[in-house]
Amino acid sequence: MRFLPERNTTCMRWWFLYSDPVAIIADFLEAQFQIGLDREAAVFVPLLEHGVYLRLVEIVLQEMRQVQDDASQADVLLLDAWTLKHLRREQVPLPDAGYVGCLPPQAEKPESCTQDGCGPDGQEVFQTVSGRPIQQVQKTLSPTMRMLLILSRPYSLLLIGEVMDRLESMPVECTFHGAWTAERSAVLQVARALPELKSPVAWTADRAPLIVDSAPATSSTRLPLRLMQVQATAQLQRQHAIANENADIFYVLNALYTISPYDKVHDVLFKFVQQVAKVVVADRCSVVQITPPETSEGAGDVPPEAYVLASHEDIYCDSLPLELAKYPELRQALRQQKRVCLNPVPEYGIFAEQTHGAAYAPFTAMLVLPMLLEDADTGNLFLRVARRHGAFEAREIRFLEVLAVAAGNALAHAQLFRSMQQTNLHLEHLSRTDGLTRLYNYRYLLEHFEEELQRAQRYRLPLSFLLFDIDDFKQFNDRFGHLFGDEVLRELARRMRQAIRNSDCIARYGGEEFAIILPHTHVAGAMKQAERLRRQVTDTPFRIHGESFTISISIGVSGAPQGAATSCAAIIEQADEALYKAKSAGKNRVCGPRSIESS
Repeated sequence: MRFLPERNTTCMRWWFLYSDPVAIIADFLEAQFQIGLDREAAVFVPLLEHGVYLRLVEIVLQEMRQVQDDASQADVLLLDAWTLKHLRREQVPLPDAGYVGCLPPQAEKPESCTQDGCGPDGQEVFQTVSGRPIQQVQKTLSPTMRMLLILSRPYSLLLIGEVMDRLESMPVECTFHGAWTAERSAVLQVARALPELKSPVAWTADRAPLIVDSAPATSSTRLPLRLMQVQATAQLQRQHAIANENADIFYVLNALYTISPYDKVHDVLFKFVQQVAKVVVADRCSVVQITPPETSEGAGDVPPEAYVLASHEDIYCDSLPLELAKYPELRQALRQQKRVCLNPVPEYGIFAEQTHGAAYAPFTAMLVLPMLLEDADTGNLFLRVARRHGAFEAREIRFLEVLAVAAGNALAHAQLFRSMQQTNLHLEHLSRTDGLTRLYNYRYLLEHFEEELQRAQRYRLPLSFLLFDIDDFKQFNDRFGHLFGDEVLRELARRMRQAIRNSDCIARYGGEEFAIILPHTHVAGAMKQAERLRRQVTDTPFRIHGESFTISISIGVSGAPQGAATSCAAIIEQADEALYKAKSAGKNRVCGPRSIESS
């Protein structure tokens, strides 16, 4: 249930308590006029649009003016104050009636009210009908209530409702709940509940103070049929508008679905402008990128740059430079940061300064809609749509605005998602990479070694492991410093990375120690590969900071025979023992398992 602010009336919540219009009207009439209706016998037609209410009022008054009753027969016209003001503003004449009354609102107007329809003392000043002033009924209504009562020989009608917005700024189309009835007994009950209609004093001399209980059947059905026809037409228009809105939603979702599988920005934008041109039947549809203007001291303002990122006419149109000075509609959209609608394209105005006005001659309507504004990566993105025949309808403009914002948000989210993916990949790379040598670190080495060993044991494949370090590396640090030693480690890592296979995995084991995993390699082959690596390091001098020198490495080799049940720790331990043996034997050599060395 919607919450409403407190109003000084008893009918403030009754619209929300029931869905039956008969119950709603019956409760309201009982609260406002102390009238009890027969709820089972009363016939009311629901009315849920304020615009339709106003249209029905105009039709009723028009019908009353066309069919004037006998002069000897009294007739009654009763309205609320807001409806009367609306009729005066729209210059709708009132019919000649025996009694024209107005039910003023409960809210008091300020003493300084000078608006049309208010006197200096805040009282209503109403127009006259046939020289007779409109009577103000003592009974008052809520400022949000609407009421029209017609009672004559041919017609009887009660049209009543309440708006859900404030009176002063109420639009024609707003939330409205009401109903109407042509049942004469109900209209008579409301009329007789007002003191002004009971007393003959209020009637004019040329009309008899009489309210008849019956009306001729020949004319009593004409007005209700017209009212039902108007309501049916309004309902069809409403259903047509809802169908158009649903179609627009479908087109928006379809356009977003179409561009969702594409990763490249140009592909996304090209599919987007294709969909837009197809739906709104546009002759020119493009996405324009405008970089925000920059300022530099002493250089003045730097003009913004513009590029056509995508055009529905050319799939190869990508980042095409655009001379922004020739497109005032784009400059205006950039300056105002909002929609520019040329519907139709004017002959002068912002195009007066154009030097190539012929370029706009074929177009009758043009729209420039913002998609992304002041984005850090892309600047400003605008959707530019032009048509050669006819103008853009209001529905099409709303549809394009929604679609442009939705596509801009989708593009921004896609860019954010890709940025997050790249950031995650970068963080993942940093988490498994050694910062000095850019090789894999010790943690990743163990994880990858476990995977390779499980694969080798599952498919009965050979696997080898190399562990090596630089001989007498401490001397480099003591002689040249640790920064020089870091450069030696970087150069050694670069050479090793170039010498191994793509399937091999090299990592910094710690300090000046390195490790290499050799999948699909027997220990004998790993011994030969280790010897090639040793010679490549020893035979080629290092040149760092103008210094030329040679270094040597010692390598320990181990491995897992095909199908052998062993562990990574055991293989690493064997390689470490082999490396220790190479160091003890004089360094600058390769050592492996005894079985391989003896063979």
